[in-house]
Amino acid sequence: MPKIRSRVATLRLLALACCILLLGVPAQAQPAADPGTWAPERPLRLVVPSEPGGSTDVTARLIAERLGPRLGQPVVIENRPGAGGNVAWGQAARATPDGHSL
Repeated sequence: MPKIRSRVATLRLLALACCILLLGVPAQAQPAADPGTWAPERPLRLVVPSEPGGSTDVTARLIAERLGPRLGQPVVIENRPGAGGNVAWGQAARATPDGHSL
């Protein structure tokens, strides 16, 4: 059972890393003056599908710590454990598509 949990945690971290890499993709709401850059207008929200203090949460906080200064806005970690991650994924899917939620 612990082996399965570690694999699930690894897959979650991989999904989180993919989401963060997608930040480099140009957003739809870019200013027309400079189409090659995107900067958030308010703090970013990172939805994490685990409880605070878990390995996924710690990894997300490390990523947020480095991502915030690069983007010029803080990254707020929002833990949503439950239902095998479905609570967090559902919330992320329902988020406003403005580029400020991961």
